[in-house]
Amino acid sequence: MIKEFIDTYLDHYNMDKDLFMSSKRTRDLVDHRMIICTVLRKNGPYTYSEIGKAINRDHASVIHHNKNYDTLSYIPEIEKLYYAGISIYNMIDNNPKNNDSLELVNTFMYSNKTLRKKLIDKTKKLKNIVEEHKTLKRNYLILKSQIKTH
Repeated sequence: MIKEFIDTYLDHYNMDKDLFMSSKRTRDLVDHRMIICTVLRKNGPYTYSEIGKAINRDHASVIHHNKNYDTLSYIPEIEKLYYAGISIYNMIDNNPKNNDSLELVNTFMYSNKTLRKKLIDKTKKLKNIVEEHKTLKRNYLILKSQIKTH
């Protein structure tokens, strides 16, 4: 399953497997290694050593990639790669008959996360508006009572 996932992932991104497995550390290669390690670790039953062996690295590199993902996951490009990786993993894990659904699933997963973030932001703004409204209403009632007493 690990090899099939890596091969499918690399094919999806038109990446050369030999280059991916090499010791080169260009940003693009490192990002894709990080995504593959994170998807396999978080979604599969694989150990750090098994994942490391599959990508020609040691277990410490896999741990490092997982920690880096946790740090960099807020970056939209990294987030998109991760959700695409999950889509690929789930398609292989579920053995779908139609691989054309990859882009659609990826889009839905990323859009859902984006919408969730927007909803959280809007909820925070709404709470602030409600608090401001309460304060204004309280001030209004105080002023109204002061006017009646004069």
